Amino acid sequence: MNDDEINHMFKVSWTTMLSLYDRLKLKEKLKLVALEEDWTLSPGADIMAITLGIEYLIRAVKDVLRKFQRTLIEKDEICTYKIVGRINTSQLMKFYPIAIPCKRVILSEKNIPNLFVVATLIQIRNTLLKEVRRLKRHGELKPISEILISKLSEVIHVCDLMLSDPLLKPLLREAEVISRSKEKIYVLENELINEIQKKPRELKPYRILLDEKRRLLEGVHLLTNNVNTLNSLANKYGINIIGWKLYEIYCFTLLLEQLLNLLTESGKSVECDLFDGKILFIKSGNLEITISYNALIENVKDRIKTARAYGILDSEISELLERLGCLPDTLIRVRKSTHEKLIVIDYKWTRDISYITTARFKGLAYLYELNANFSAIITPPPSFSEEYLKSKEIDEEIQKNKPFYHKILMHGGVIIWLDGNERDRILALAYIDPKEESLQKNKKVMNRLARLILE
Repeated sequence: MNDDEINHMFKVSWTTMLSLYDRLKLKEKLKLVALEEDWTLSPGADIMAITLGIEYLIRAVKDVLRKFQRTLIEKDEICTYKIVGRINTSQLMKFYPIAIPCKRVILSEKNIPNLFVVATLIQIRNTLLKEVRRLKRHGELKPISEILISKLSEVIHVCDLMLSDPLLKPLLREAEVISRSKEKIYVLENELINEIQKKPRELKPYRILLDEKRRLLEGVHLLTNNVNTLNSLANKYGINIIGWKLYEIYCFTLLLEQLLNLLTESGKSVECDLFDGKILFIKSGNLEITISYNALIENVKDRIKTARAYGILDSEISELLERLGCLPDTLIRVRKSTHEKLIVIDYKWTRDISYITTARFKGLAYLYELNANFSAIITPPPSFSEEYLKSKEIDEEIQKNKPFYHKILMHGGVIIWLDGNERDRILALAYIDPKEESLQKNKKVMNRLARLILE
């Protein structure tokens, strides 16, 4: 596995999971088992949730701009050529006949709520600019730093666009002064809270913006002030995850994304819950889906556990079977009003044709041992170069099956109905290549598997 593949898999896995976390509205930590230490995605003020917080903040700013507050101000003016507004009779004798004093009513954008919006945009923009500069100095943290820099740069651009709005321009100078001082920001926020208490309905978007701003800055504060955080993040998510484990997570996130896309296509609401961080419950209409990653689903029966065993030379030893069993990478149980089915998926990081053939037998074994309806083995496309094949020991069976695995390359894999036209037993072998140029094809392959799962 080369660096480009590692960077691609990490980037896709992380950004996809963040997006799914937002779409599923999960409130608990999602744990993806990664050897000794889980890969944990957490809501709240967590480093990996900063990008989500940014999106929420920008959304809140846009809501505020739709209900931008303007104040009516009566302004005194001395008119010489034409009367503007109404005549100020109390001051008339001072200026007449050279000029006429008038009171003019104008709309002003300058008020506490609007000052807070502009100061917030400036504060967030300046804070993120500092963070981008700091991340660029940590070249050893790729691909983590690259993803963060890309996300933060997008937000800085959005802030710049918003600050160029003609409505906000008159407030820039004063808001810039406020954003440089923590004390002035604190005073402005308290004044805004007082205004919100007086007009809660009108200023509700400003209240949401205040909450999102505080939440985001807490997360950025963690990222900025704890130097060791990024290093530990790099070790945890970039360096210490072995290649085959990262491949598992990559495939799992792609599959989860396609399942959710198909569920939302129908227009029905999707409810989601998380158990122990490893088992996902999704409900949509009369459909209930349970998805696990490296964890067993309750009430999934293993034939081995209920079997009987005897020593070849002596008596029954069935109690030893408790120590025997399987743990597939992904288990999916789909329940509809009329039926239920079990899907078993294993991800294998290998291009070795011998190992892929062995994995096919494992997929068949899962169908029997767990009494599953659908078993899928997902691997990168095998290598058929003469140099590679010469370096491997290939027996007669592998040599005979090699053309089959080569032919299905152009089809993205194969789906085998083991009972002819019946769909009670399906075995699939899917090729998912962890390369950036293969991403769209990978999504199509996963979409096909997802459709089979939901049928």
